Amino acid sequence: MMVQTGVLPERHEDLERVPAWLEHHLADKPVEHANLFRPFLHWHLLRRARSRAGKRAFPTTVGRDLRRRILVALDLLAWIDIQDTTLEDLQQDDLDRWLDEENTQRRNRIRYFLSWTADRGLSRRLTVLPIPCQEPADILDDDERWQLLQRCLTDETLPIEARAAGALILIFALQAQRIRHLTADQLTEKGDDTY
Repeated sequence: MMVQTGVLPERHEDLERVPAWLEHHLADKPVEHANLFRPFLHWHLLRRARSRAGKRAFPTTVGRDLRRRILVALDLLAWIDIQDTTLEDLQQDDLDRWLDEENTQRRNRIRYFLSWTADRGLSRRLTVLPIPCQEPADILDDDERWQLLQRCLTDETLPIEARAAGALILIFALQAQRIRHLTADQLTEKGDDTY
């Protein structure tokens, strides 16, 4: 209630749970890993996330994204330990080998951690290629798109939210994530039209 009335600033509970989650995950990790991850989380990931939350609509997945970045970095450090090397001595070919071991795109999130460590002189500047954009598996032809748009505009058996979102996707190719964050104050009425 105090947040709603403006007495207290908005608190993003998902973000505020991340430090305790990190401490739980660091319990059985080497001390040097813990000493590296605490500042990475508090002074890099959380600071940037809180700053962004103050400027624009707050994505509900940000806590999950921060956890994934940390878990991937913990995986890399565990792998480095097994290889009997250090983060400071990690070479590009070592990183490429680690990235290729797992056939998923999850490990590409390591770029955030490695950029942070390189900026602080804790590692070399290493390159993590961006995840290649994947083409849609099934593309609608124009007739199918127009039929779906017609249904979104006229089929009153569908919920209005689904019809509006479907129309925005079909007309403007907006991503569902962006549509989800639209608010009523972003609509403008001019005469009989709404924009």
